Amino acid sequence: MVSSRPIKRLTVTHDDSGLLLDPREAGAALASLSPATIADPDDAAPYMTAYLDWRPAGSDPGRRPARRQFEDAANELLAHYPARTPAAESLAIDIERITKYLDGERVDRSIDVPPLPSATQGIVIVARAQAGVFEPIVLGVPAETNVTAAPIPALAELIRIGEDYEPYAVLVADKQEANLTFVAQGRAQREVNVRGAGYPFRRKAGGNQRRYQARAGERLDQFARTLAEGVRRELDEWGVHVLIVAGDEVITSPLMSAFPASVSDRVVGLMRKDIRAATQDVIDKTLPVAWEAEREREAGMVDRIAQTIGAGGPAVAGPDAVLRALKDRRVEEIAMVDDFAIDGWSDYAARVAGVGAIPDRHPTGGRESDMVPVPIQEELIRLAIIGGAEVEIVQIAAAGEASLANQGVNPRSEMAQQLDQLGGVAATLRY
Repeated sequence: MVSSRPIKRLTVTHDDSGLLLDPREAGAALASLSPATIADPDDAAPYMTAYLDWRPAGSDPGRRPARRQFEDAANELLAHYPARTPAAESLAIDIERITKYLDGERVDRSIDVPPLPSATQGIVIVARAQAGVFEPIVLGVPAETNVTAAPIPALAELIRIGEDYEPYAVLVADKQEANLTFVAQGRAQREVNVRGAGYPFRRKAGGNQRRYQARAGERLDQFARTLAEGVRRELDEWGVHVLIVAGDEVITSPLMSAFPASVSDRVVGLMRKDIRAATQDVIDKTLPVAWEAEREREAGMVDRIAQTIGAGGPAVAGPDAVLRALKDRRVEEIAMVDDFAIDGWSDYAARVAGVGAIPDRHPTGGRESDMVPVPIQEELIRLAIIGGAEVEIVQIAAAGEASLANQGVNPRSEMAQQLDQLGGVAATLRY
């Protein structure tokens, strides 16, 4: 993290819970999976996507309600597929494999996945036996239990979780020591502790006070500059855009002066905190600040898109226009309200898709039977990830939702209401 000259000791620790605390790369990998195509009978089986709230029931740590909920929902889905078809056979294997995984058994001879960590709060599983896909994602936060089968994985909820709990950094420091903690899903993902190569902070008897203060000040400034550069490197390496700084004014003032613009622009909070504070206490105090920063970022994107549309700039609104722009890979950033859900369809073999019910006639002259129903919100997310667009899934709930609703006030957040007026989804374009 820092050069060795002003530093006496540096230690780095990582979370060893086995949880996936930053699911962004996993989401990108799942979005790149080839869609199922009805045109090819050997490639007709859908993806099963299971979201599970894996928290125990009450005080019984051994009972997970999501286990039974998954089995019921999965078998209900399977009943919609004709028996002995490739789709039904693939889904039956998926259900069996997921059930074994949840029960702590070996999934399959050909599949080697780690067992569920004890700290698991939420699980996302994407499976498609026909294509050899079995991808479990274990989280430190709950996911709302839901099971779907579709030509593509259902990733909108995973992306939302990844955004709401996007990693942020906390720097707690005093004049001799500093802890830089990367926090994800309410847990310490990575911790870097540094201790300065101490200059005595108590003047020896008979020493020159002015000279002592000057040297102590130089050492403090050097420590602050070294920390500032080390923080910059860490933030850049791990792709973290939010930093909260804590400590007393003796260190925070020179630190803030030493930060380059690329770091100071990421500082969203400055607070007092003792270097001896427990890591979990630091996380508990900083989580609300990080959450507020995420809401502000969402609001900034929605405002930016709305203003661009209002000025006639390069932006589009509504599912039809956004879908067309995404297929052309023109989208720079996309904002979607988190309860956005619209039916759509796609012929993945012909690479055409649309919003609404499946049309009576194929738009490009292909076979009508090759068009399959697809949740448009999932198709938009998939295309956005593949196209490298920045994605924000905006929370619908306003603060104090219950009290607002009782007063007859629309409890939806201002951002959600803005997006509602734009059709629930909107995007700025690259050109």
